Amino acid sequence: MPQSTNRSLARASNIAAATVSIVVLAGCGGQAGLKGTVTDGTTPLAAGQITFLPGPGTEGASVHSEVKDGRFALDSTESLSGGEYVVRIVVDASQTPSTELDDKWRRGGSTKTYEIVRRIEAASPTADFKLQDMRAK
Repeated sequence: MPQSTNRSLARASNIAAATVSIVVLAGCGGQAGLKGTVTDGTTPLAAGQITFLPGPGTEGASVHSEVKDGRFALDSTESLSGGEYVVRIVVDASQTPSTELDDKWRRGGSTKTYEIVRRIEAASPTADFKLQDMRAK
């Protein structure tokens, strides 16, 4: 094979490899995970679990994350498509700030569940939740 043909094949191979790399990197970078905060009043929730359950007409599976120091983050493999979600936050009684109304619940050592229906936009990388805005179950 002539030397110029070998160089042309090598150049074409390098261009194809570079193109594949760019496409793969663009695909990985395009799917960002959702992150945000969970507060009880103005106090960050010390610990809990947040779950996003797709509502009617919203595609995708349920995803969840731990809440620690008032923050949660879904990684890029757990991205949400845009749509309505039932957002469920489960809190351990020992992890919430003390209030007179919650003393009985706290002594029982149980968990408390909060829910809200929220529209999550696929293009929005953050969502913040306040327990007082949610329905306790």
